[in-house]
Amino acid sequence: MAKEKICGVYKIENLVNGKVYIGSSKDIYKRWNEHLNYLHNKKHHSCHLQFSWDKYGENNFKFEIVEICLNNDHITKEQYWIDFYKSYDINYGYNIRPKADLSMISEETKIKMSLKAKGSLNSQAIINDEQAIRIINLLSSTNFSFKEIAKIENINVNIVYNIYYRASWKDLSNNIIFYKRNKNGENSCFSKLKEKDVLNIINRLLKEENCSTIALDYNVSENAINNIKNKKKWKYLTKYIIFPFTKSRQEKGGKLTIEQVINIRKLLLEGCKYKEISDIYNVDPSTIGLIKRNKTWKNVI
Repeated sequence: MAKEKICGVYKIENLVNGKVYIGSSKDIYKRWNEHLNYLHNKKHHSCHLQFSWDKYGENNFKFEIVEICLNNDHITKEQYWIDFYKSYDINYGYNIRPKADLSMISEETKIKMSLKAKGSLNSQAIINDEQAIRIINLLSSTNFSFKEIAKIENINVNIVYNIYYRASWKDLSNNIIFYKRNKNGENSCFSKLKEKDVLNIINRLLKEENCSTIALDYNVSENAINNIKNKKKWKYLTKYIIFPFTKSRQEKGGKLTIEQVINIRKLLLEGCKYKEISDIYNVDPSTIGLIKRNKTWKNVI
């Protein structure tokens, strides 16, 4: 038998950390079933609530009616309880916005969303309105990186980047305040490295390991390692670090004598590999490559 319609305010409470989601409806039990359906299908509009639900499990959440009220008064009451619990604050709750009335999308916005999903407002639209809203929610209510959000939604990270910087879907996000994210570091959509990787790289650079060797280990370009060493990237990690002085390529070539360089050129002409020659003269294979390409020892033939 269906439960009687009740108009009022309800809360969904996390019994582990005490965080709450506040909502209101003219038919609370129907709305609760809708919440359950969204949460079970991983499609809830509050991604913060969705992630907590997935993390702690349904048994650690409690649904409760906070206040019963007249049909025309439930939005006002909802606002009161949102303010009371501070449920718009990520530290206390799961509501996306601080205002109850803003949680109701206007018909005009719905039309815009529909047009955008079809590409009418954006000929290159490759995500739908529901995805855009979820991404906006994540950007505003969590500190997940662009890459983490892209992985959650199974989309290209540049889509998240464009939404964050209002290059797309800005009609839905103009009034939303996003958590500030650092464009550098692992939050950059172009970064292949995690912070822990960079810390290891810094330690290796301090031990004067070769940048090209480090780059191979992390499957990045040598330039990426040089940018860390020269403090062009990840500056907040390298700000107070003094890296050892690195000899120039010509100076590195100074380990060799003129006679050795002549012999190296002969071995290169005979088809010997860089590694074979470098093992003979106890130098880095890149040194042999520089000689081969006349980047060093140009005057020795």
